[in-house]
Amino acid sequence: MSVLKAQFDHMKDGSTFAKVIIMLLMATLICACLKAQTVEVPVDVQVPLLLKATTFDRTFATKLQKNGTMQVGIAYQEKNRTSVKEMEELQLALSKPVAGFKIQVVLMPLADGEDLSKRKEWADLSAIYITSLRGTKLDELLNQTHLHKVLSVSTDPDLTSKGTTISFQLVGSRPKFVINRTGAAAEGCDFSSQLLKLATIY
Repeated sequence: MSVLKAQFDHMKDGSTFAKVIIMLLMATLICACLKAQTVEVPVDVQVPLLLKATTFDRTFATKLQKNGTMQVGIAYQEKNRTSVKEMEELQLALSKPVAGFKIQVVLMPLADGEDLSKRKEWADLSAIYITSLRGTKLDELLNQTHLHKVLSVSTDPDLTSKGTTISFQLVGSRPKFVINRTGAAAEGCDFSSQLLKLATIY
């Protein structure tokens, strides 16, 4: 981008068309950078909030393994740097000891065009964290979370307006829950009014 700016600054007045092209390229790059920054609340802040939210779900105990373990899948794409970075941050955050929780992380690299219904992980998951994905259809993932009653969580709050059950956004400088009630019902969640009062609801 600095190269484009340098070229723009050194152009003569007669190069109006070229200047417009350079400006459009710069605007496109800026928009792309902003779009890539979809995680409003840092992952290491999100995870404790998620664990707190599960205590307000009257049905969450039924999603745990028989030994009380919360098995959390992380859906990501190996060729997507943003997705991989979020996966690594989530894996680290979920590996930290938490009072009252036994957590097992299940990494779920997604391939383009794969049949998600054939993944063996679904039956044992308590929740799945969906990172920033490219190309993979969100509806296909959510079809499986609904079928297997798996709590869906997204790093990107925009995905909650599209169907994932929980995400987090910044309101001022404070993180806030974002909850999709339709998604929650489809995944068998029953959040208390205490949590819903603290959340942005879709």
